[in-house]
Amino acid sequence: MNKLNYGLIALAFFANTLVAQDYNILDFGAQSNPAYINTNAINKAIRQCSEEGGGRVLIPRGVFVTGTLYLGSNVNLHLEQGAILKGSEDINQYDEMPSGYYYSGKNYMGVLFANDVQNLSISGQGIIDGSGTSFMQENTRFTPSKEERKFTRQKGGEWDSNDLEDGPLKYRPRPGHILTISNSENISIKGVRFIDAPKWTIRVGGCRQVKIAGISIENNLLIPNSDGVHITSSSLVHVTDSSIVAGDDALIVTGFISGRDTYTYGNGSQEAKNIIVENCIVQSKSAGIRVGYGKIPIENVFFSNIIIYDSNRGIGVFSRDDSSIKDVFFSNIMIETRLHSDGWWGK
Repeated sequence: MNKLNYGLIALAFFANTLVAQDYNILDFGAQSNPAYINTNAINKAIRQCSEEGGGRVLIPRGVFVTGTLYLGSNVNLHLEQGAILKGSEDINQYDEMPSGYYYSGKNYMGVLFANDVQNLSISGQGIIDGSGTSFMQENTRFTPSKEERKFTRQKGGEWDSNDLEDGPLKYRPRPGHILTISNSENISIKGVRFIDAPKWTIRVGGCRQVKIAGISIENNLLIPNSDGVHITSSSLVHVTDSSIVAGDDALIVTGFISGRDTYTYGNGSQEAKNIIVENCIVQSKSAGIRVGYGKIPIENVFFSNIIIYDSNRGIGVFSRDDSSIKDVFFSNIMIETRLHSDGWWGK
């Protein structure tokens, strides 16, 4: 694809930030109190904002503990500087993920969930904390099975021990992605810090017109499956000017289906196409950049100006589910990898 077409794709990304009216969560009963669960208060603010045509749901300075929050159309979730939206350390505060959004079996939602919405933005200089480390067994290493060890570099070799070393940590039942957005369109995520994800940090599935810019992800490198930005079966996506530290793949484009029903918004999980990822710095316990997984076709993906450091792998392109992957471009990428202790997959 020539530079002109590349530029036209970049110009196609568009997301509104709605600021018509503020809905301060304090006005809905929220409290900056570590013993208080704010799930109901914040969900009420989000729901009212969306039902009244949209505006800004304001998270002010303070630490607000919460379970699963449901984001709606025409909502700008805005975190002021000094605001921390902190996931509860109680697994019972998280709702169960609907069938078709994740792997089989029982899986939980994380802090933020949106499905079939439009004109959604997350902005500000605050922090969204997944409290992932609290669901780990301290100083206890997750020991991969004999079958899983086939997918590590060592294959159960020289670093086959029970010492923690580079991890990964063993975990208890844990919440899902800090942020899941499925079957939605006109999405903007800017400026916010995401920290300590218990699983994936951001998952965008079956979406259309998504802009992620100027964010940072700072995960515990000992936590398995704590991916960075995961773009699956979405189109017209732009990720730029961000930094990611992830205990799994950092920048990901895959072809999973998001949900099993018919949706008003998004691209219906038909393709992963026209995606640009640029100007990012990443560290990963798996692949700095991963392309492929799932049966949805992947096409026209650009990675440029990316630094990958202190990672298990640099770039991985995987076609393991009869998927079609074509026109994937990599340019100006610096890669530094190292060997991690046995237990981290990826040869």
